[in-house]
Amino acid sequence: MVRVIGALLLAGAGLWAGLERGSQQARRVRALREWTEALDLWGRELTYHLPTTAQLLTLLSQRGPAGPGRAFYRALNGLNRLGEQDFNAIWQGALTDQGKDISVQDMELLKGLGIVLGSCGWEDQRSAVDRVARQLERRGEVLSQTLSRERKTWGVLGLSGGCALAILLL
Repeated sequence: MVRVIGALLLAGAGLWAGLERGSQQARRVRALREWTEALDLWGRELTYHLPTTAQLLTLLSQRGPAGPGRAFYRALNGLNRLGEQDFNAIWQGALTDQGKDISVQDMELLKGLGIVLGSCGWEDQRSAVDRVARQLERRGEVLSQTLSRERKTWGVLGLSGGCALAILLL
């Protein structure tokens, strides 16, 4: 009886591990969509209202999606150190905890915005924000298509691995 329960637990743990892999990809897709939405809002604000950096960060932290909103809020709080640090360093610091759901390549795209923001004219800033938003959107679409194909596969592989391990240990 104990062996059967142990085998079921191993199979269940394998299934959980496979499903967890799929949910990690789903979180990444959601994070990319949130960042695309936030950057689209950023671009619209630059186009139609020409806000100051502080006004823009305030608006984005309040009206934007929650994940990017935290980064915008941190950047807004970092503006009081603007004489000691440049905006790029403040922006890099604001993005520090965004990395768990975003890949290194996606994070590098976002970090690259810090060089342009606050140091160029509004048209260059809007262009840079739109470019990064489109790149993140494309990556999110590709990942979403991959996820829809592979989600079940990860679950089956996890369950199979758990069952194989249970058989080996019995």
